[in-house]
Amino acid sequence: MSLKKRLDLATEPVFLMDGSAFIYRGFFANRNMQRSDGFPTNALVVVTRVLLRILREERPRYFLFVKDGKGKNFRHDIFPLYKANRDATPEDLLRQMPPIERMVTALGMNLEISDHCEADDCIASLAARFSQERPVVIVGGDKDLRQCLAPNVYMWDPASKDEKLLTASRFTEESGLTPAQWPDVQALVGDTSDNIPGVPGIGPKTAAKIFEICPSLEDIRDHFVLLPPKLQDKLRDHLDEMFTWRKLTTLSLDVCTSLELDDLLVRPIDAARCAALAEEFELHALRREMASLERMQLSAPADSQRDGRAGRTRNEAGDLSP
Repeated sequence: MSLKKRLDLATEPVFLMDGSAFIYRGFFANRNMQRSDGFPTNALVVVTRVLLRILREERPRYFLFVKDGKGKNFRHDIFPLYKANRDATPEDLLRQMPPIERMVTALGMNLEISDHCEADDCIASLAARFSQERPVVIVGGDKDLRQCLAPNVYMWDPASKDEKLLTASRFTEESGLTPAQWPDVQALVGDTSDNIPGVPGIGPKTAAKIFEICPSLEDIRDHFVLLPPKLQDKLRDHLDEMFTWRKLTTLSLDVCTSLELDDLLVRPIDAARCAALAEEFELHALRREMASLERMQLSAPADSQRDGRAGRTRNEAGDLSP
């Protein structure tokens, strides 16, 4: 059953995919997948499988695959050590980026490369804007994106074992928090993967206790005496820092402003380009799936067909390419 039916949505949702997250997950899930000449194909295969599943089962009208651009972003200006603990991107992963981008657009889907910000920022900005007129499904499982949840914004991870589908109400039921509180929680807890220190000695459970008393960082600062002495001891020397950490954990809502809804329209699969990619990277099983998808699209009612253009690649500067 499609997400539209499962969520009882009245209009076609906008799908915003955290492409970078799926690329990395696909790469580390199976390091041994490669072409006969040794060229790595693990990330390419996994991402393509997820995209084919979405096209087959969801038949999205609006879809955007968002990928991190190169270089630093505004968070490095706030905290130069942001993500400083991360290893360099493996060469075998970098080699797969161009074919992954080619595959996304060959499948008729649109690609956004986020420069000067992260993919999550672009997703958050678009989700906030497009959800004013139609439902938005964020395809991903990154915890940072939970702050985007709203009555008309959902998170869906089709590659997780339990195919996690998260709504704003379910998030609150599970965590006792609102999505708007999530950046504040992350500011206290920190994030080792992004090298955000947080407040020493405060984990998720302790943070939950704090927010039961003081529901925001401002409340912690302004009503500090309401906290138990042990929690005051943990926080006292970090009351300024926690606001800096929140700047790092809060997703931007003012990027990707030039993207309009029509830019996200899904086009028919480009059979020739998909076949060429499948041949080039020896994706034999996937080639059969692509051919099946093409047949399904050709048999669809005429009013559901797109205009025939291939999906497009776009970066934050606004450049477009087929």
